[in-house]
Amino acid sequence: MQLDGPVVLVTREISAPIVGHMVAMIESEVVPVGHAEAPAVVRSIAPAAVLVVDSGEDEDAADALTAAILTADHFVPLIRRWSPNDSDRIATLWLDAEADAGALYAALQQASRTRTLLLETLRRRVVATAAALGAPALPDPWAPARDTAVLVIDNGAVLPVVAPICAARGISLVGAPSTSLAGTYLELRHFDAVVIGPAIDTVSAETFLSWLRDDPRRRDLPAFWLGADPAFRLRIDLPSEILAPHDPRLGGALYAAARLHALEHQLSGLIQDMHAAGLADPDTGLLWPDAFRAGVIQSMAWAESNGRDVVALRLAAEQGQPLPAVVPRMVARLMRRSDLVTQYDDSVVLVVLVGSDRDTAARISARLSGILTHTALVATGRAGPALSVRCVTAKPGESAEAFLARLGGASAAPAKLAEAG
Repeated sequence: MQLDGPVVLVTREISAPIVGHMVAMIESEVVPVGHAEAPAVVRSIAPAAVLVVDSGEDEDAADALTAAILTADHFVPLIRRWSPNDSDRIATLWLDAEADAGALYAALQQASRTRTLLLETLRRRVVATAAALGAPALPDPWAPARDTAVLVIDNGAVLPVVAPICAARGISLVGAPSTSLAGTYLELRHFDAVVIGPAIDTVSAETFLSWLRDDPRRRDLPAFWLGADPAFRLRIDLPSEILAPHDPRLGGALYAAARLHALEHQLSGLIQDMHAAGLADPDTGLLWPDAFRAGVIQSMAWAESNGRDVVALRLAAEQGQPLPAVVPRMVARLMRRSDLVTQYDDSVVLVVLVGSDRDTAARISARLSGILTHTALVATGRAGPALSVRCVTAKPGESAEAFLARLGGASAAPAKLAEAG
């Protein structure tokens, strides 16, 4: 996992095994620090995330870390392993006190995805402002998210436990007595977390969680299973946890997970709203030329300040033939929300891979070339024009206008394709 900055790992024991495991798993720089040094480190290096793997004894240092997180220029996810000493503090996600490196890594991935979406929304607001378009206000990632809702699956016995948690934090609660009815509710409206009560048997609960895992729309939906045997281990690859009904961590963990999921959903909606306001063609998802140009300027400024490459792909039909109609729309759908995609003319599509390095761009180029060639053939029923995908990297000190001119021209060098692993 490549992040847009270092990860600060806060611990009492820097030589602990879990520190070594996290350093090995995270591709970005990991900075292990003690609790007393953590606030100053967070302020000095602008991390992409902070992991607190144990509780410190210095209350002032803990308060200073909270202040450093809340006053950072951009949202810094804060992931904590549970400790009663820190139960009243903020956290993006709460994990079990014994959570292993795999669980920490999964939580980091989840929180970082939301951070990326928030930064992308911020960047697009700048683009929208530059293009004199409407730009919605950004939500506060530490405030209760708008319209957060939790689905409780149980016969009602667990409601006295969950209802006060939701009421105290402004979360809507919907009850369902069975997993089948819960599935119907999930089809009808959006939820940000699921709580499965002890009245639901193991087979039904695992079947329901498997259904969530296999549905790409709900694969990231947090699920809390109350009342199961603590020794039981889920075989489901989901952001799910098993807790006792009166576990003191339930309130904080449920609220944090639901808020993060709601924030991600809200940010996705904001990006769609900005598209509808004129940044992109609502039919194809392609940015209009002015919005693409403004986005490239912002991306190059960000890359320069962070020491990153600016890499783009130029997709074209050979001999200047028009691209099959399906290709531009397909490219827009295949790229990440953070990437910039536009159509230069009938025969060229341009993609700026925001935050990606050259090797990653080469792998994307190789896979994209194969996917688009096959898709264009299937969609038209006949062999279309040969498609080429070329990588273009901004030169040191190159202006955005010069880079855009090279992108639009035919001078892009062929990509050095890496093997798709």
